[in-house]
Amino acid sequence: MLAYYWVYSVSASIAAGQVKVSKVTAIQWYQHFRDICSRWLVQNPLRLDGPGTVVQIDESVSAKPKYGVGHAPDCEPFRYFCGSTYRCTNDVEWFWKNAKQKVKKMSGTCDAHLTSYMDEFIWRQLNGKKTQNVFDNLLDQIAAFYPV
Repeated sequence: MLAYYWVYSVSASIAAGQVKVSKVTAIQWYQHFRDICSRWLVQNPLRLDGPGTVVQIDESVSAKPKYGVGHAPDCEPFRYFCGSTYRCTNDVEWFWKNAKQKVKKMSGTCDAHLTSYMDEFIWRQLNGKKTQNVFDNLLDQIAAFYPV
């Protein structure tokens, strides 16, 4: 049941209340689902090379100083590639605007989890934007990674 709430991007706190588990349990399961996303991305890398393909590399800062003073947390900048998946600047800008909005909506996240949230975002873009597709793909990938 937690997978259902994760697919619909319901917060772990609300999902925990709905299925009557602790918030810690829901958070751990949500992290497990993000781990599935990360594992899938590692096993299914985007191919960015080939004849006539132009690959542009840029970076974006994922954190800024709190209250505008001090230094930003030590975190790796997001790196994105413009290749066979995202062909024009507008697509790339839209993609990262939405990715950053997801993190902002969560009121930020700790550096240790930022990569898994970005993996989840990219995985969702590649595995269906319709919730039924996301749910089916999540279950298929869990079954593939953990055969019985």
